[in-house]
Amino acid sequence: MRASWVCNLPERGAFARQGKISVVILALQLAACGRDPAASRTQQPTPASGSGAEGRGAVTDYNAAVEYRSLYAAMGMPLVSVLQDSAGTLTPEVERLLPTAKPVLDRLIWATRLERCDWGVDYSAGSQTALPHLPELRELSRLLRADAYRALDVGDTDAATEAVGALVRLSRHVDGKSLVDKTVAFAILRTAIQLVTENNVWSVSQRRRLFEEFVRIDSDDPFGGEAGLAWEEELALREGRRVDEQTFHQVKQLTVNELFVVMRLLESR
Repeated sequence: MRASWVCNLPERGAFARQGKISVVILALQLAACGRDPAASRTQQPTPASGSGAEGRGAVTDYNAAVEYRSLYAAMGMPLVSVLQDSAGTLTPEVERLLPTAKPVLDRLIWATRLERCDWGVDYSAGSQTALPHLPELRELSRLLRADAYRALDVGDTDAATEAVGALVRLSRHVDGKSLVDKTVAFAILRTAIQLVTENNVWSVSQRRRLFEEFVRIDSDDPFGGEAGLAWEEELALREGRRVDEQTFHQVKQLTVNELFVVMRLLESR
């Protein structure tokens, strides 16, 4: 069970029913919240055509968090449900719905290139802090994973490279103080790593592009995991609960090891 919730993106039932931070639950499955994400959604203008904002470079004028909430809502429940049921495989149902999601995918890939991602989470509530964006990110990462598999199936390695790179950037945008935040970021990153290591199809230029994405992750302490552990332990001491430090370090070490492998792989070919 410990491996399953990091090697694969957690299913909806694996998330805590009350949507609160809980490291005790984290020891069993990833926790997140179930609050309606549409409740906090706001609109944001589309970059003007020709402005360069839709290009490959980073953009600083928008908040990626707002984009992600809007994109999750735009996916629609039929697609979300099909992606959940597919268990990470490219089923006929997923293939049928993916073309309808192309506008969402294009915008999602663009949003991952934004430099700023502020979820506006107030952690002063401690273990009662709600994290409604984590389930949204889980579904968006599933969409990117499905599109990467679709692209690989038809030999479109450029599109697959775009999807994998977006997954890496999405993992960096999880951010947050808690171990739940850190573990969700680990899971998304490991999805990207697996897509690279399980498919020996990347050209020299594609390997270089992917390497440039992975190299931005701290290979010793991805996503500031140790700072998250320290914050969680201090919080747990005040609240009289236990932090499963051993489980977290196991998950972190798996991520570090796999990151090392993929970096060497992209460098050596």
